[in-house]
Amino acid sequence: MLHLKINLLVRRSVRVKCPRHPRYNSERDGAGAIRGGCRYCLAMYELYAGKLAVERSLQALEQHITRCASFNGAALRKKHA
Repeated sequence: MLHLKINLLVRRSVRVKCPRHPRYNSERDGAGAIRGGCRYCLAMYELYAGKLAVERSLQALEQHITRCASFNGAALRKKHA
């Protein structure tokens, strides 16, 4: 038996702008728009990519939890039937 309790609250707001490329937007432009290997733009893109990775991981965790809950519910119904 696995007892897993997760309470997760993450709030973080970041407002950054590249001093050399102030119009670069990592969300809109992506990695392909980084000019000359700019380290600021690259860091901004890595922040955005990290945010997306965390969101995907949390979504996958929610799907696994839902799947396990449905399997467990079906097993309990079968056991008592």
